[in-house]
Amino acid sequence: MISRRRRRAAGSHRRNRLPVMTSSEGGTPDPVPVRVVSPSGAAQTVTEAPLAVADRSHLELDLAAVPSAIGAARHRTAAWLEGHGVAEEDVEDLKLMVSEAASNAVRHAYPDGPGSLIVTLELRDGEVWLQVADHGEWRPQEASRPGWGLCLLDQLSERLQVERAPGGTVVRATRRLSV
Repeated sequence: MISRRRRRAAGSHRRNRLPVMTSSEGGTPDPVPVRVVSPSGAAQTVTEAPLAVADRSHLELDLAAVPSAIGAARHRTAAWLEGHGVAEEDVEDLKLMVSEAASNAVRHAYPDGPGSLIVTLELRDGEVWLQVADHGEWRPQEASRPGWGLCLLDQLSERLQVERAPGGTVVRATRRLSV
């Protein structure tokens, strides 16, 4: 298990801010069926991002672990955060965090076939709690192709925890929202 906890001085995340990466998708991901679960447990499968999300403090996306699901998760994360009035800088950073954590699950979790990943976001006391979980088997990264995903998550979050177990991997990160 990798775990880190950090307290930043107010505004210090802006000093060390990483450039925002944009997608060549033009902002619109391929339609991917997504199961949206409300806090009450009611589930709905959608292929487009829900527009009226401001009344939910919790969002859960159950996605196929395929590359096109990463864009769908980013798009739905942005819609949910914007529905809560989250600042644009935080929305962009959280989209990047979701993208990197989901990319790791897509790339490393299922070497022998299809699988799924679950992206969960929750608003708690001025923070967004992010969790990306898979039920696959961790594949070590190729030495010739090192990734930057966990480094990006580490820089953009106050707390980062990665738990790898035989039943899957869970990435948890917390980000304090700008005022």
